[in-house]
Amino acid sequence: MPYPATHKPQTRERILNSAAQLFTKNGYEGVSIDQVMAEAGLTRGAFYSHFADKSSLYAAAIQYASKERFRFYRAELTAGVSIERLIEGYLHPDHIKGRDMPCALAFLVSDISQREQQVRSTYTEVYKGLLQGLEHLGTDEKRERLACIAASVLMIGGVAIGRALDDEQITSDLLEACRAVSLQLLEPDQTL
Repeated sequence: MPYPATHKPQTRERILNSAAQLFTKNGYEGVSIDQVMAEAGLTRGAFYSHFADKSSLYAAAIQYASKERFRFYRAELTAGVSIERLIEGYLHPDHIKGRDMPCALAFLVSDISQREQQVRSTYTEVYKGLLQGLEHLGTDEKRERLACIAASVLMIGGVAIGRALDDEQITSDLLEACRAVSLQLLEPDQTL
């Protein structure tokens, strides 16, 4: 009996979800195709129906993880959640610990430079998408673009550095500083 038409896209999504979780936790070198497939509850043979190799899976997992995070943020903004709350959620200890779907931009920042051009291009496109999303929040184009770039660096860097620290107080202070300055950049009417 043939599989339903939804089988292949659902299987691909299971693989991508598992890969995104594992790659953001362990990096490219720390994850094997077998681990991804086991996490997805599938055999290694199913992998090659969806991806040519580990590198193409890595690039697709970066896109998948980012789309999931961006979809969440769009839904939050549509529901009326403030920019302040979104920044607080992003720069929160739960996020740097990798709960839910981690941000590939922050979690893989040091891993990307060692990867193939395809992966770096995917990462760059995801970053551009973040900037476009942030730019839609403002009005003055040039000022907003610079503010969005600075805020994105604070946010991604805050999560990346926060993950590397083993002192909870320093981590808390770091996240608080990044939240406050990011908010000030994106909503200049806010006070620190």
